[in-house]
This record gives sequence, C-alpha cells and structure tokens, in this order.
Amino acid sequence: MYSLLRPTWVQADLDAVSHNVRELKRFIGEKVRLMAVVKVNAYGHGFVEIARTALASGATWLGVAILDEALLLCRQLTKDALILVLGYVPPQHLSLASRSKITMTGISLA
Repeated sequence: MYSLLRPTWVQADLDAVSHNVRELKRFIGEKVRLMAVVKVNAYGHGFVEIARTALASGATWLGVAILDEALLLCRQLTKDALILVLGYVPPQHLSLASRSKITMTGISLA
C-alpha cells in the first residue's frame, strides 16, 4: 500500500510470516506457546491474513492493542482463536469481551 500522506511502501510477505513463526517455534520448542502480536491493518497490510498465517504456522495466541481489534479478529477467525488484548478495556466492555472469549490484560488491582 502507498500513502500520499506517508510516502511509504509496505508489502506483507505471508511466506515470510509463516517461515518466521515456524522458526521461532522450532527455537522455543513445542511446549512453549507463541503469541503473534498483530496491529489492526497497519499500513493496509491485512492483519486478518497475517493472523491466519501465524496461527496456521504454529502461533498459539494473537495479541492486539485494543478490544475493537480483538472483536474484528473474532468475526474473521475461528471461534477457538486465543486473543489477548494488551491495552486497557473499559469496565463497561468487560462482559462483551468475556462473551467473545477474549482474554484481557490486568491493568490495575483497584
């Protein structure tokens, strides 16, 4: 994708994503879970395709920044995908996250 406001070019290579995940799994071993952190359509590279590729190649978890990203992935991926929201989830959205089987990071004990 090319942006007029940001003159950059980014092209996701799904074969490279698959290779990297497989190599990481080979290095850490089958007993260790691997999380692929995906950024929602960063630079238009297609985060759903990258998430699918990472899971198919051996990643166990997907990490996202916010609940909206997790919900988008839930709609596109299998219901069994393990997704962790790394950022803050407002209390009023906790039940939605729970119903969607999305794991959240603990931000505070209070």
